[in-house]
Parts: sequence; C-alpha cells; structure tokens
Amino acid sequence: MASNQNAWNKNRWRGRNLGALFLLLALFGCNLAPIDEAEALRRTQVREAELEVNVQQTLLAQQQRDQAVEQTVQAGLATDLTLTPSATLALTLPPPIPSQTEPVVQDTPSPMAVEPLPTAEFDETAFQEWKKTARILLYEDMTARLDTVRYVKLTLDEMGLAYKDDGSAYGWLLDDLSGGPKEGGQWDLIILATENKEGIKADFFTPALKAIDAGTPVIIETWYLDGAHSGSASGLLARCGLSFENNWARIPPSSAAMFALSPDHPVLTQPNSGLNFSATTNFWWDPNGVISYDIGDLMKLTTDSSATLLIGTIAGDRFTHGTSTVCMDGMLTLQTFSSHLLTYKSMSPLWENYIDNALRARFRQIQ
Repeated sequence: MASNQNAWNKNRWRGRNLGALFLLLALFGCNLAPIDEAEALRRTQVREAELEVNVQQTLLAQQQRDQAVEQTVQAGLATDLTLTPSATLALTLPPPIPSQTEPVVQDTPSPMAVEPLPTAEFDETAFQEWKKTARILLYEDMTARLDTVRYVKLTLDEMGLAYKDDGSAYGWLLDDLSGGPKEGGQWDLIILATENKEGIKADFFTPALKAIDAGTPVIIETWYLDGAHSGSASGLLARCGLSFENNWARIPPSSAAMFALSPDHPVLTQPNSGLNFSATTNFWWDPNGVISYDIGDLMKLTTDSSATLLIGTIAGDRFTHGTSTVCMDGMLTLQTFSSHLLTYKSMSPLWENYIDNALRARFRQIQ
C-alpha cells in the first residue's frame, strides 16, 4: 500500500514538473514577445491578488513586542520615581526667600533681538498650474522586466505629468544630467529608480548631490547601499544625516512588512493619506532558494541629523531600521527598498507623494 502511494506521489510530482516544462517551452516558443502595459498590469494585479499574504500575524507580533517593551519601560520609570522620605520632605518645603540685599534680576529683551522675516505663503493654485509644466527626468531600470509594469512611469502617467524617459539607458541619463532639458534651463525634478538586480550599480549618488546643490530635488530608489555607503554614496549620506545600518536581504514576503514612522509627515499624507506598507509580493523572492534577492538596506540617523525617517521595519522607531527618508528641506527623498516588494496599489500612492512633495520643494525655491 505504501509503495503504491509513493508511486502515485512520484507520478504526481513528475506531472507537475512536465506541466511547468511545457509552460516554459510555450513561453520561449513565443520568443518572449513584449506585452503591452495593460496586460502587464493585469498580470501584476493577478500576482498581487495571489501573493498578498495576510501579514496581520506579523503586525500583531510586532505590536505585542512593542507593548511588552513599553510595559518594561513604564515599570522601570515607576521604580526610578519612587521617592525616599527625605526626598519627599524636600519636595514639600517652600522655596527659600531671597535676601533683600540680593539684587533682583529682571528679564529684559536683548537690544540685538531681531524679528524673523516672514516666509512667503505657499501659492497652491500657482503650484498646481506650474506642476503641469515641470521638467522631470526619469531613469527607471525595470524596462527589461516584461513580467511586470514600471511603477514610477505608470504613476507619472496617471498623474498626468510630462517627463523625459531615459528608461534604463545610462548613457542617455548622463547626457541629460550634464546637458539639462533640451529647451534650456535645469530640471525641476530628477528621479533615479534603480531596482533591477541585474542592472548596473553605477554612481548615481554623486550626480544627485550635484543636482541638489544646483537647486533640483532628487528622488533615489536604491537597493545596494551596503556596497556604496562608504564610497560613492558617503557624501550624500553625510549631507542628509544618515548612515548605513544593515543589509536587508533574503527576507520572505511574510516578514517584509514595513511601518509608517512619521505618519503625519507631508510625504505620507499629501496628496494621499492612509498609506499601507504590509501588502507584500514575492516578486523579489525565490521560494526554492535558488536565487537570494537583495531587496534593500536599512538606514539610521546620525547625531544631530535633521533627516526624517518615513518608513522602517520596526514600528515606532524613528531613528534606526529606516527604509525611506526625506532630508535637505525636501530636496532629497531616499528609498532603500525595492518598489516591487509591495503591490502597485500600495506603491503608486507613495510614489505620487514622493513626486508631489519633491516638486513642492522645487516650487518654493522659484516662487
């Protein structure tokens, strides 16, 4: 009986593998003909519907850990604040009466005090009109992936914004960075979305810092900060007030949920609010373990940093384990996780917020 069952299992395994083989042969027989964006989006949405694993258990476990830590801290504070009898007596004594011979010092305003200059009020109507003509440069290296859609390009299209699309053509990007828009002037926004694991690991950080110094905001998506933080990315990180913390690789989808660390920040509320970062996919995950994908890196704030960690892997931790940040008065937005880690439904509103707030930083300069 056991031998018959084993034989049935083997035949079933062989059948499945033959089916998979026939499917691969069918795909290759079609010469991997490119599919249009509608079909790619449909396939992506199908994958998302199948792969949006309920990670509520992960979130619940995180919340339970946070509550346990909070209870421990509160218990420690209660112990530290227990007063001794002498300390209690000292708290009940009235403050000493100053001697009459002791001069009374009165606070007087400094003669050098200067009222701060009023800041210009943001003209929302003018911004919305200007945004339609903003000169945007896009580099997004997912053009070779025919099994999904380009998140950033599709978001820009849905926003109705014009842009110069360099795709994954690095040579075009270098020309556009050095030459600027063909109509003259400078770029109003530069987006460098480097996600493809087979793409080039070029130095996008030095030209990004140069553009920011020239007055152009930059949005960077990168996953290889672990190999660049002490080299080409060091200058940008230092100016932003960030340092590399750890590599974020070999993470299964069920453990890749992220949290809003600054939920009231404009980048997480304008124009889209209520963003969620738990709808993960297995786009960069191989369940067979043959390929170990590197989905990104974790960042932490340096001492006296003015950067804001927007998203991270530990709820409530605004100083470490960050995966998205904004700094330099909104001139730099840095995301260190791969966009396709989350569904398009989750990432598109975030990308729209990135773009809108970066353009606002530019508009404040030219207003």
